[in-house]
Amino acid sequence: MNLVTPGTTLLGYFQSPRYFDRVAEQLATTLEEAVLSDEESRWLRPFEHEAAITAHVRRGDYLNPQTALHHGIASGAYFTRAIATLRALAAPTSHIRVFSDSPEMARRELSHLGDVSFVDEPSNLRGLATIRAMSRGTAFAMSNSSFSWWAAWLLTRRKPTAPVVAPRPWRADGQSGHDQLLPEWLTLDAR
Repeated sequence: MNLVTPGTTLLGYFQSPRYFDRVAEQLATTLEEAVLSDEESRWLRPFEHEAAITAHVRRGDYLNPQTALHHGIASGAYFTRAIATLRALAAPTSHIRVFSDSPEMARRELSHLGDVSFVDEPSNLRGLATIRAMSRGTAFAMSNSSFSWWAAWLLTRRKPTAPVVAPRPWRADGQSGHDQLLPEWLTLDAR
């Protein structure tokens, strides 16, 4: 991080702590303290005080057959098992807060779980505000995406004992994600 000069743009998924282990604390602080717009701050505020299990259901372009061949898709059954696991580990919290880039599909897949709310994100919201909102849970059921990864990582930095469940394999090509997932994160079959 010290070798990156101001004005440099880094592109990539960066889903491995080995890329930034020596500056993890600084990075977490940067993400937590980055200035949000007034609207984003107002939108984020309720997430700060409501205990809930976060689920991030990534669909969007993953539904494209070519993309699905590479990334794979964590199924609705995976999320049902992940949430059951997290409810057992993160009691007494039973409320589930679902974030998704395909909210109608997420509703069809997860509304049977009971105490579930589906987060409506304003269209002008930046990704960092959503990542911070997702990280405000008591536990996390993540998708195999960098967006999920960063929210889960930030939650783990804020609450080291918060349980996180990730899909296995991490990608459709069978990549396990062992290099990407934190050792304390649980994994469940993505199918």
